[in-house]
Amino acid sequence: MGITDAMAAQFARDLFDGVHQSGDDYRLVLLGSLAGTYDHTTADYVVGLGGDELASGGGYQQGGIALSGRASSLSGKVAGLDFSDVHLDSFTGTYRGIMVANATRGKVLGVFQARDQLGAVAVITGTGGPLDITLPRAGGSLFTNAVP
Repeated sequence: MGITDAMAAQFARDLFDGVHQSGDDYRLVLLGSLAGTYDHTTADYVVGLGGDELASGGGYQQGGIALSGRASSLSGKVAGLDFSDVHLDSFTGTYRGIMVANATRGKVLGVFQARDQLGAVAVITGTGGPLDITLPRAGGSLFTNAVP
């Protein structure tokens, strides 16, 4: 199975229905083994993801890493949503992708393949050193939606 970088289609719909609020608990979830497929159709988040979420330990706790710095933006006809970068002082484990989820609502905002420091798709393995995940990805907001 695998991961295709995508904003969850349900997330776009949820925005119109007022599901996601600025005070909700947003989380960065590390995806370890991949029995499932993660793409634009991924809508719901439950802790563990049937074994696909990285197990607790090595500096990571199932349920994800709390995201801070939630900021929305508007540039012309393009709205964006970003969060601050994520840092763990020490990380031991292997992950293949990340999911941004709203833990308050049990909903997925988007999924992304893991990338190395040069931006190439990679399996990331930590051996006890620090882990930094940059949000947004290269070039702009983490999530965008354009008005035609």
